[in-house]
Amino acid sequence: MELGDLAGAAQHYRRARSLEPQSAHFAFNLGRALEATGEKVAALAQFRTAAALDPSDLRTSIHMGRLLRAMKQYAEAAACFEAVIAREPDNVFALFELGYAYDAMHRYENAIPLYRRAAELKPDGAGIINNLAFALTALARYDEAEIEYRRALALNPDLPESRFQLGMLMLRREDYAGGWPLFEDRKLTSTARANYRKLPCPEWQGEPLQGKRFLICREQGVGDQIQFVRYAGLLAQMGAQVHAWVAPELASLAATVPGVARVLDAAPGDDAIASHYDYGCDVMSLPLKFPGWPIYADTPYMRADAVQAAAWRARVNALAGAAQRRIGLVWAGNPRHLFDAFRSVPLKSLLPLSALPGNAWFALQKGPAAAQLAAVAGRWPMDAPGDDLHDFAATAALIEALDLVITVDTSVAHLAGALGKPVWVLLAAQPDWRWGKDRADSVWYPSARVFRQSTLGDWRGVVAELEAALSEAFR
Repeated sequence: MELGDLAGAAQHYRRARSLEPQSAHFAFNLGRALEATGEKVAALAQFRTAAALDPSDLRTSIHMGRLLRAMKQYAEAAACFEAVIAREPDNVFALFELGYAYDAMHRYENAIPLYRRAAELKPDGAGIINNLAFALTALARYDEAEIEYRRALALNPDLPESRFQLGMLMLRREDYAGGWPLFEDRKLTSTARANYRKLPCPEWQGEPLQGKRFLICREQGVGDQIQFVRYAGLLAQMGAQVHAWVAPELASLAATVPGVARVLDAAPGDDAIASHYDYGCDVMSLPLKFPGWPIYADTPYMRADAVQAAAWRARVNALAGAAQRRIGLVWAGNPRHLFDAFRSVPLKSLLPLSALPGNAWFALQKGPAAAQLAAVAGRWPMDAPGDDLHDFAATAALIEALDLVITVDTSVAHLAGALGKPVWVLLAAQPDWRWGKDRADSVWYPSARVFRQSTLGDWRGVVAELEAALSEAFR
């Protein structure tokens, strides 16, 4: 093991296990060797055996808990660290790891005192304090979170997680001068670093662009690309020929953005970038390059295809019949998003909206959440054209045929806003930074109206506001 011969170590520990099958020590070390070679399932089996043979060995509990957390089995991981803390209440490593496991289960109230105690025991632990700040942020306790982010940065000024999170906190408060520079650290965090590469062409730092070829580079989700590709118009006004590299499903719509001369929907090769572009910029870094400029473009800055829109309008009108209003609905976002459990709303929670008269409803929902339609069948008549929404161009054409889109915080909110269509966005009590703090409108999308939870996870107040707003808006 010490020489790094993990295969040899595993071989000999297996032999030792066969000679002394009741040895917790051999089972534990075989688990370590297997974990080091990436055999996580086999390693976990050995740790479980070691724990059963010697329940008092805290090393086994810690290693098993850490592996379970890495395997995203957070409840079991928490049980391991709880057992350690029950015997060693001041074990800093276990306190931190248990807090981390609680974070992953969205048990932030439980995580906060663990992080606080760990920080008392290890006051120079910038990573511990950063996680404390994140848990406070998740509960929308922003003032407290800012104090802790700044404390972490006082200990480690280059900690990218704290810089990035503090940047988002400042952007949420609409402190753009302070927030955008810190927001750049999103590219350096441990979870995101692998998703970013340095462009072979020079990154634009504000140089003159007259006659230059410029590449806007995709990053993060489709909604992010929709929101920030708007800056193509400003680049074109500076004399650049702007190409936009976006997600394939967004390509045809990105081509309609003012200033975009060409769209790339597949990853351009390094040689192509180096030889064809004078400058490039990640799409979400563009606001930083335009200090003092308005952060919203004239809307609409995307356009649906007129032929597709006409076809959808005919279909929607036929289905809506005598209904006065045509409303699109999205109730769930990307299930892989960290805060999807808070951002998405169960469709049945919105069922009171079905009783409002004069509305024809159209489900714009895609993905697994579309299956929730079965639970309201017969109680909420709703056309579900999801199978025909092959890309965002089709979704945009359908939105053009609607009077209103009601959606949780997902890409459809950005799409409707970019199209200049009325869109009502349903937000959790701890929403994404781009929707600001407390405001009922959006600085990014003038056609948007925002409905916010007052208590995390409780959508009842939002639904009541929606009922009142629908009754008032279409009276």
